[in-house]
Amino acid sequence: MAEPPERYALVMCDAQPDLLNSLPEEARSELLRNLQQLLEGARRANWQIVFTGLRFPSGYAGVPKRHRVFGGLQRLNEKQGDERVHWFMEGFPGTDIAPDLAPLEGEEVLWRQRMRPDDRLLDVLRAKNITKVAVAGLKTGQGVLQAAELLADDGLLLYLAPLVLALSAKYAMNIEGVAVMLPKNCTYCSAKPQRSGLNHSA
Repeated sequence: MAEPPERYALVMCDAQPDLLNSLPEEARSELLRNLQQLLEGARRANWQIVFTGLRFPSGYAGVPKRHRVFGGLQRLNEKQGDERVHWFMEGFPGTDIAPDLAPLEGEEVLWRQRMRPDDRLLDVLRAKNITKVAVAGLKTGQGVLQAAELLADDGLLLYLAPLVLALSAKYAMNIEGVAVMLPKNCTYCSAKPQRSGLNHSA
């Protein structure tokens, strides 16, 4: 019996102004250009597109005060309120997907209130019989890595596209964990990069 065809998806992680605006302008522009290139190529090839992002309710309700990443926001918000402290908070524009990368009709957007994506991401990919996934966005050590681990644990092959690395070397060393793709030495990235970039149709 012939093997089923490979089906591809792009998962875009946390490409939100509240993270992007923390970068120097030159780095931010370069990152957005490369993310746009990746997104446009994936759309042309009819890949499944899924966006993930952080979005918290008013007051960071439900966030443990001792959470190592988000607990500080909850504590500060408790003192200063939503108008002063609203990083990744619903109802504020910094939480939306960056306008340059805005999802099109039919593209999934999955919001979360934790570091790691939940099984909704897997459900979306399974429904389309996806076999290989490119993971992009911010940050390598947070949203991108967490998504990649979830996908790898489910047996999906992670697809590297070196032609669209987000930042030049001078920024890669200076900006904490910000990159489009996973590190090239990622031990669970099984798929081989293609010289011609996004040349596979879904």
